[in-house]
Amino acid sequence: AVARRLAWVLWAALLLSCFSSRVRCQATADDEAAVDAIPESARLSDLVVLNCTRNVQAYSLFDFLSGSEEPPSFGANGSAEANANATSSPTVNVWSLADLCSLRGVLCREVCRSQHDQNLLDPLCAIANDTAPTDAAGGAVVLPSADDTDPGTEESLSRMLEKSSNEAMTLASYCVTGLQLDNRGLQGDLASLSGLRGLRFLNVSANELTGNVADFAEMKNLEILDVSHNFLGGNLDGFANENLKEFHAADNFFIGNLDGLANLTSLVYVDMTSNGLEGGIESLATLNTLQYIYMNSNNLVGNIDAIQELDSLLVFSAGNNSLSGMLPFSNEMENLVVLILNNNKFAEVGKAFEKMPNLQFADLSGNAFTDNVNRVLSTASPWLGALDLRNNDFSGVIETDIVDEVKNLEFLFISDNPQLKGRLIPDLVNFEQIQVTTVDQFLYYVVDPNVFASIETVSSNYFKIQNDFLSDDYECKDVTYEVDRGVSMQTIQVPEYTKQLYYCFTMPRGKFLIDPDTGNIVPFNISYFANVDSCGIIADQQAGDQQEGHKLLKDFIVPIALPTGTCDDKNDNFISDRVSMTVYVFGEYGGNRPGASKRRGYIQNFNFEIDVQSASVLSDPNTLLPYIIMIVLIVVLALVLSVIVGVTVSMYIAFQKQAKYRKMKKTAESAFVKTRKHSNIKTDNDSCIVFTDIQSSTVLRDSSSQLYNEIILVHDGLIRKLLARLGGIELATEGDGFVLWFESVPYATVFCMELQHELMEVSWSPKVVKLCNSAYAQKSPSNILHVSKHSYGTSQRSTESNVSGPQSSIFQRLHEKYARVLFRHKKDEKCFNGPRVRCGVHVMRSEENTIDNLALGVYSFSGPDFEMGRVLCDMGRGGQVLVSQQAQRIILDNLNATQFPQIWHWGGYTFDSEGNEEIHHIYEVAPSQGVLKNRNFEGLRGHIQLAYPPGVRLLSLNPPTENSVIVCATVKQNANMGKVAYEIADNLFSEMQQRFWGWRIVPTDLATVDSPSTPERNFSHFSNLGRMSLKREQASFDSKRRRLGTTKSFARPPTQTRKWFFTFAKPEDALRFALCCQLELVYADWPKHIRTKYKEELSADKAPLWHGLPVAFAVHTCKVPSFELSKTPTLKQSSSLKIAAPCKANLELCNPSKKHVLFSTSATVKETLSILDNVALDGQVVVSSDLIQSLGAPISNIGDPVVEHLGKVALKEFKRPIDVYKLLPVELAARTFPTLSETLRNGSGGHLISVGARSAPPAKIGLTFVFMYTISSADSRDDLNKMKEANQMFSSDSIFDQDHLQSLLTEYKGYIVDEVSLSNLVFAFENVTGAVCFCTTVQRAMVVCKRSKSPSPGAQASGEGGGEGEEAE
Repeated sequence: AVARRLAWVLWAALLLSCFSSRVRCQATADDEAAVDAIPESARLSDLVVLNCTRNVQAYSLFDFLSGSEEPPSFGANGSAEANANATSSPTVNVWSLADLCSLRGVLCREVCRSQHDQNLLDPLCAIANDTAPTDAAGGAVVLPSADDTDPGTEESLSRMLEKSSNEAMTLASYCVTGLQLDNRGLQGDLASLSGLRGLRFLNVSANELTGNVADFAEMKNLEILDVSHNFLGGNLDGFANENLKEFHAADNFFIGNLDGLANLTSLVYVDMTSNGLEGGIESLATLNTLQYIYMNSNNLVGNIDAIQELDSLLVFSAGNNSLSGMLPFSNEMENLVVLILNNNKFAEVGKAFEKMPNLQFADLSGNAFTDNVNRVLSTASPWLGALDLRNNDFSGVIETDIVDEVKNLEFLFISDNPQLKGRLIPDLVNFEQIQVTTVDQFLYYVVDPNVFASIETVSSNYFKIQNDFLSDDYECKDVTYEVDRGVSMQTIQVPEYTKQLYYCFTMPRGKFLIDPDTGNIVPFNISYFANVDSCGIIADQQAGDQQEGHKLLKDFIVPIALPTGTCDDKNDNFISDRVSMTVYVFGEYGGNRPGASKRRGYIQNFNFEIDVQSASVLSDPNTLLPYIIMIVLIVVLALVLSVIVGVTVSMYIAFQKQAKYRKMKKTAESAFVKTRKHSNIKTDNDSCIVFTDIQSSTVLRDSSSQLYNEIILVHDGLIRKLLARLGGIELATEGDGFVLWFESVPYATVFCMELQHELMEVSWSPKVVKLCNSAYAQKSPSNILHVSKHSYGTSQRSTESNVSGPQSSIFQRLHEKYARVLFRHKKDEKCFNGPRVRCGVHVMRSEENTIDNLALGVYSFSGPDFEMGRVLCDMGRGGQVLVSQQAQRIILDNLNATQFPQIWHWGGYTFDSEGNEEIHHIYEVAPSQGVLKNRNFEGLRGHIQLAYPPGVRLLSLNPPTENSVIVCATVKQNANMGKVAYEIADNLFSEMQQRFWGWRIVPTDLATVDSPSTPERNFSHFSNLGRMSLKREQASFDSKRRRLGTTKSFARPPTQTRKWFFTFAKPEDALRFALCCQLELVYADWPKHIRTKYKEELSADKAPLWHGLPVAFAVHTCKVPSFELSKTPTLKQSSSLKIAAPCKANLELCNPSKKHVLFSTSATVKETLSILDNVALDGQVVVSSDLIQSLGAPISNIGDPVVEHLGKVALKEFKRPIDVYKLLPVELAARTFPTLSETLRNGSGGHLISVGARSAPPAKIGLTFVFMYTISSADSRDDLNKMKEANQMFSSDSIFDQDHLQSLLTEYKGYIVDEVSLSNLVFAFENVTGAVCFCTTVQRAMVVCKRSKSPSPGAQASGEGGGEGEEAE
């Protein structure tokens, strides 16, 4: 076997060597050069004959293409020359690629033709007949590779053959790109050509072909298709081709509508003349590429408004149809040149000609136009050359000179218009043919066409240059000089260094001519010639490339070079400074128009006098560059400086605006927590004692007695000023400290907090500040507030740091740093300023302490409470306010009087005194506003022992268990508010909740997890300590849990997605919370993307009225709330004396926070939620009448808000109608909202009973009142319940569906005054007629309702029988 294989290999090598040698010997030198240019894998010596008789599809194709021609015959050796000498071999019909490409009208690819010229073979039929193609030497034929295909083809021929099941058709489809088979007498259909899917051009016009569009539906690459003058029929449905640009189908038998053309998305030209098409042309409106539309002699109907959507339309011809209506005039049709609408049913021209500024040919004859002929002619385009208005109903008296403004009008036909009067006196010089027939005139004038044709050869206005200018740029981007065509010689001042100018002009549109035989546009090419004589030097003639003028849509600019380098205006020669130019713009026309010239054009002459200007140093580009660079640098520096100044000014304005807003917000919110001065000293009841002391006063005095005296003067003055304002009495002074008496704990607490604030606001001298800093060894952890994501502060910056929003950009960070340098504003905000004063507050019991007034302003005092107050003061550090447990309880009961402070529990302590084991719980208080609450202290002073850890008395203020005030809030304007906006608002609400001692509610049957992507985690906390600080790590939790031995594990409570729920013990606190939240929201520093999303508005005094996220609030009282209160375990006293003293940074606020959650049900909040959903709007605080009645103090004491009665409403969650009120702070009172009736109309949860005072109808004399009461009789007392149900059935919210009652009242001009009960209503009407009509309507409604409720006789019989009847009844 190995030997046989080796022998075959050697034999094949020998044959190949002999064949190569014979080819080299027979080739000449020229042939060798040609053969070397062909790839080695594709060389063949002779053509090979292939038989296609067994391939039906291929044979059918070749037979169709050959027509009546006989296919070539070949002999056995495969060449035509050999076949002439062969007599023994029979002749068969065979085909090769050479035969296919040589047929008349068959266009092949260049690669296929070159293979034929180089004796290359593309196999056609041998593969289909299972016969391997061979060359003359018996070698196998190699198919063209991918390199042999056109570079632009999408797929190589070899790949196409691999996928094909009919290689012969694949090769034919690949090679043949066009067929010009017009006027061949072809018959049958085009199914034989369906396999040529590579065709781009197909012309089979003027034959006798039949079939439909399905025959060429698969030819997706067709760009031009001409099947006109055949017998094709059917509709156009299913004809889709994205590449087809021209579709010629005139004189066929197509039927149906034009919807099938909508799938030809690249169509430019369509001719469907003389078919049987029906319907309208609306489907053409989507073909934006259409330029030519020929639809003559069909059965089209409707209007032609679709053409105004075609921006590229040049020609629209639709004569001899049934189109009607008014000519379109909505959109500009600036490219429309030819409009042919003869023999239709149009009725009005209107303003259509005004929208066709470039119209040249218009045929409107044979219609029913009734316009005034003067209006039509006066609005015609100045380029209009032919106008036919015959056989219409045009009216009016034609003006004598109406056509003088149409300068280019050559053909005018106005006849057979019975109502047309007047006489036209035209200038016949411009007309080639005119025919005018009126009641008063018959005018006919005609000129030999050759006369006009010869004139238009050089003076056709359609080719006259209209827009031109001179430029020194070849691309004509800049206009250097305007061309004045009104003078014979224009002077141009040219710099000395300018060597050449360019005359730039816009190529004219040209003249469109109509072929009288076909009615179609005559194609023409537009070009130009230019002869230039530049200062005595004849330049070469310049000519432009020919453009297809009949397809030209957009204007393009043409440059003509004018050399000016040789121009010298100082020379005496008169031509040395003259540039003369002759421009001839012309169009070359095709077609066979008899007696007409094939050229139209216009010759124009231009003369320019060149005034050469001496070039200065700055005018020369070579020397101008350094000056330009210098100017650019100066401009850049000026721009940079202006930017810096602008940024600085804008930042200063923004800084002042923020400071102003902070001051306005503080002033507005302080109105809700005002404290008034009370009476003088009283000892009959319990009062309060305060001790103050300056920390490290000895060090201050020893360091500088002068500065210390300055501190004492300011310190004493502040204390005595505050005493006079808050009603305190100075009992004594102990060194630099004071002993003060107050009538109550709230005033004493306010005094201490005001004192700390006043000391912070003092503008101490730099020396005093330096002295105090050195005395207190100021360090960052204790003296400076660091804003971080773990700090729980109520300042705006702390709130913003907690928001998980987008990270600040580099520009924003640079902006912040620049602001800190500019305004000397540090990120670390100081919590101390100057000397530090500590305060101790304790309750003075009247029965255990005495105060004697020895003289005017001199008191003696004694008692255990004084000693306790002194100890409290000594325990504190500078800047700290400590209160005892007894004082803390009073503060909790009088939060408003103490201005809602923040409270920390420092733990329970025992003092180092003999036999005194009493435990004293110590608390710290600080204002809820400002930076004082952020002060940090390392621990308490003095000889004390910690007995209870901090937080034992944390929940000393319990939530309300009855008459709880519920506050609901939400955002209605945009339910899909972003996470950043939600978290900013949530932090603001938490701040206000903490300030006004409210609890957050989570209705377990309404709550949903706010962030589904966040996995649930278990947290551990000390039930006796409340929530833990965010700064603690998990290790601290574990250590505390092991130390105390009492823990409770719970899952993170779910939060509301878009609603907030809170509860308060007092209605006053709830109102303060809601009103302050509105102020906080409007003064918050919202990110830009949130500010732009919501409404922005300023009040008259430039204060923010609408700013950022608007939130709606509803406040109502729940008499019996349902809260799940957690139980606090009792801790035993620790026996260890080594419990470390706490640090304030690790303490927890006693104020309730957003982690103090009360679990409840929807029943607790449903009434308030109903007010929120149906009445409250974004930016409002809406309260019920029940809450107003439950107030323990006048509403003017709660910041004096603006109150407005909105009206009485009936809501589903309330058993009876309620009055609702709108409350807003004075600063936001200018906000405007829709009326309550409009608000309820948009919802479905209730309806309006009576409007408020502001929306109520005006007072009027003669009102008619209607009292309506529903009565249902009862036979016995057992039927009382049924009667009650019947009475309730006819209430205002049961008789009528939602707004039906309001619709009736509006119709009869009435409104509800009151709804006393579910069946007792009072109405008021403007007149008696409306009242009676309303009553009869209600009575009719009750009769209908009663009949629908009455049982049928069968039901009554069943009722007597037993329980089933009763159930049915």
